[in-house]
Amino acid sequence: MKKFATLFLVLSYLFFSESVAQVSIDGVFYEPDYSLLFSRLNGNNGFAPDCEFTAIYYARRDENLYLGFECRVQNVPNFYNPKPDGLGIFLNFSSQQGMDAGQPLGIESQIDYHFLNGDNEVQFLPFTREFKADFEVDYLLAVYSNSSPNLIIVDAVTHVAGHPLTIQNIGTTNQNGTPVSGPSVNGVFSTGSIEFAFIPSTFEGSRMGFEIKIPFSEVNATQSDWFQLFATIVASTAYFSDQTIPGNVVSGNSGWAPDYFSNLTNAGCSCPNPNLPIGNGPYHTDPAFLPVELISFNAEQVNDKVQLIWETVTEINNLGFEIERTLNSPEKNKWVLIGFKEGSGNSTENKSYYFEDNISGLSASSISYRLKQVDYNGDFNYSKVVTLKNVSPLEFELQQNYPNPFNPITTIEFGIPLAHSGKSLFVNLSVYNVLGNKVATIVNEILPSGKYKYEWEANGLSSGIYYYTLQSQDFVMTKKLVLLK
Repeated sequence: MKKFATLFLVLSYLFFSESVAQVSIDGVFYEPDYSLLFSRLNGNNGFAPDCEFTAIYYARRDENLYLGFECRVQNVPNFYNPKPDGLGIFLNFSSQQGMDAGQPLGIESQIDYHFLNGDNEVQFLPFTREFKADFEVDYLLAVYSNSSPNLIIVDAVTHVAGHPLTIQNIGTTNQNGTPVSGPSVNGVFSTGSIEFAFIPSTFEGSRMGFEIKIPFSEVNATQSDWFQLFATIVASTAYFSDQTIPGNVVSGNSGWAPDYFSNLTNAGCSCPNPNLPIGNGPYHTDPAFLPVELISFNAEQVNDKVQLIWETVTEINNLGFEIERTLNSPEKNKWVLIGFKEGSGNSTENKSYYFEDNISGLSASSISYRLKQVDYNGDFNYSKVVTLKNVSPLEFELQQNYPNPFNPITTIEFGIPLAHSGKSLFVNLSVYNVLGNKVATIVNEILPSGKYKYEWEANGLSSGIYYYTLQSQDFVMTKKLVLLK
């Protein structure tokens, strides 16, 4: 039975992304989709000074789970270990049934897969395979360098029930951010389904390191599933360091065969006073939510206002939405908060939201909007970016009415450029018959720059040809329309 004990991340988070670059696997996790999952609670005082592990980030996009581990690993092995120290990752998905908490997780194999079968390197210590987690584990990953050319190797093990006990290499990449897909054959995961890259982190907060994409389909996940994880720096001999996320090892290293399930003692590290606690758990991530399934987000300009409309189908822990705007270049990240809409908290029903932005007086070739969805606990995620182009025309515009012919209502659109003085302009839009007599005034007022759309209803007029004229300053333009009753 799955234990609903730790990180509950609803996989239904589906913020669209047509106007923002997709999450790219390059060893750098700066995309706004990424959120901080957990950062380290202690320093690096253990056996692996060349390694550094400071934070874990996560994101969801297009039915994929993205994980970013801010870290660097050792490139040259030390005297005790045949391979450099690396990163160990423990994963659990609610969609899978894996190894229960407190059970040994190492694998026996004649091929060396780093810490996953550490006894391969230290035959006289077979108990090194008996490291234990304090939560159910479905998958283990080992991320390490192969020393000489400083490449990065990724190996994996599955403990999923009903799946053949499998250990295999997922692939090899460089430390320059080049993405690689693996494995080369079906095994722990399907051929070519996993993508990863690596760039060594140079400082805490760099948001660089090991980045991996796991499709939901590879772990049989649906929109109601969740995952949890634990990661640590570990030697190829399966000797574990004090660098864990989460958890706080405060005295020495975790050692050989650490039992995180029993809150970790120094029994495996050949230290004095064995069996005393040397750290504080839990050694798995706390609950965190991806609360909103956003199924649409659209923007439409109506005269000097922009109407923003979005819809959700599920919400969990949703405080609300901050509405942000930027002019001309969304890539420059000059976003301004322009409003807030309260969320529905927890809901499994469709919810629609509306926000109107007054853009009169703004001068821009384009305006972009995004939503910042905020949880009650302060966690947040960004939506896609929607962009309106040609918001302020460079010159006056008068469009052909539609429909044309019409009866009795038609729509007329026009655009007003920003005046050199920066002030609004007096605008007149009128309709005339074939004799030149004015039969209707649609607009006769001062308007700021922008695009406008008006409906005109030709009540009381007979069928025939009419003309509509837009005038402002020295600009005059006329077009023909046909009323057909």
